[in-house]
Amino acid sequence: MLKRPDCPTGRVLNRLLRPPYTFFGQIVRYGLAGGIAAVVNIGVYAAAWRLLHAVWPSFDYQVANVIGFFAGNMTSYQLSTRFVFDYRRLRKRTHEFGIYFAIGVGGLVWSALILLLLVGIFGLQKDIAKVISVGIVFGWNFGVRKALLFSKTFSPSHRAPSPERPPRRAP
Repeated sequence: MLKRPDCPTGRVLNRLLRPPYTFFGQIVRYGLAGGIAAVVNIGVYAAAWRLLHAVWPSFDYQVANVIGFFAGNMTSYQLSTRFVFDYRRLRKRTHEFGIYFAIGVGGLVWSALILLLLVGIFGLQKDIAKVISVGIVFGWNFGVRKALLFSKTFSPSHRAPSPERPPRRAP
């Protein structure tokens, strides 16, 4: 990875960027993946808005927002499953993506509610409220996605999965 693993910073970065994945390393990589997904979200939104508005002047920007959200969420999913998390609980990728996407929609709802609360009720400045909401939703998305989709120890009954049974002996 790094050319000088003997330097303290190099050792820390090597531990963060290679398996086995540490919790802190996953948070850092999830932040990077989220940043890339945000750029995709905003870029697709801007392109969709400009292109579709040029063709259909009555095109609503909220539709472009949904298109950008889908693109950003798909990017986040691809990066998270390839770069961030080392364990995948579900075998069917369509189910995994559906849950991943639903958690993202939940984060979107949380973000709207937090903004409504901070700006509408407490009168906080919009930019500061957005930063607070991004931090809270980042923690929500990471924690819920890790617990439900990418963790070995979580199960609906709050117990660790049972160990495999030994093979049966022939009579």
